[in-house]
Amino acid sequence: KTRPATKGQALLARGRNIYLHMCVYCHGKDGNGGGTATEYLYPWPRDFRKGIFKFRSTPTGTLPRDEDIYRTIIKGVPGTSMPAWKDALSPQDTWALVNLIKNFSSRYREEPAGKPIAVNPVPASPKLIQRGKELFSQHKCDDCHGASLRGDGRLADSLMDAWKHAVFVHDITQPNVIKSGHSAEDLFRTLTTGLDGTPMESFAHVPEEDRWALVHYVRS
Repeated sequence: KTRPATKGQALLARGRNIYLHMCVYCHGKDGNGGGTATEYLYPWPRDFRKGIFKFRSTPTGTLPRDEDIYRTIIKGVPGTSMPAWKDALSPQDTWALVNLIKNFSSRYREEPAGKPIAVNPVPASPKLIQRGKELFSQHKCDDCHGASLRGDGRLADSLMDAWKHAVFVHDITQPNVIKSGHSAEDLFRTLTTGLDGTPMESFAHVPEEDRWALVHYVRS
């Protein structure tokens, strides 16, 4: 007799069925980011095997929470070929996909997800925006993003990510291509966590009010 599938096995099988139907052509059968459509896409689809995730609510170097992966699936990644799947997948199917994606990396079997950072909004003001403009130059954000914030900094053409791909620095004056969201809370999260696997480092070491100043300057 074959043993009945456990709850975990059933969830994994459900996630794999959805993945093979909707995700495999970009992300590849084993989650390596090398599906049949990859040669037509830029930036390239994510390789999940290293357990490096750019879009997280957790500190740099830590694994994302399940909710972070869920958010990326349903909201998509603006400025890329990753669509928002909210209207195409039920919450149950989305959670099954989250479970499968975690299964591609051994990191999830060896370490827990990070704890979410605190986000305590600070309202914008002319003084804070001016402070953000000064900090943008002081912290050399313009080396990549350019003084114009349009992605034309002096280092912009020489950047590589952890997967040995060239990094395209987006025009962050265009909210619709800010990959992890363009609300003030989204930008604060990105500044604090960094985008792991890319040259965009964490600015958690910068005082919290200064991070909000940077956020409001970018949004201005």
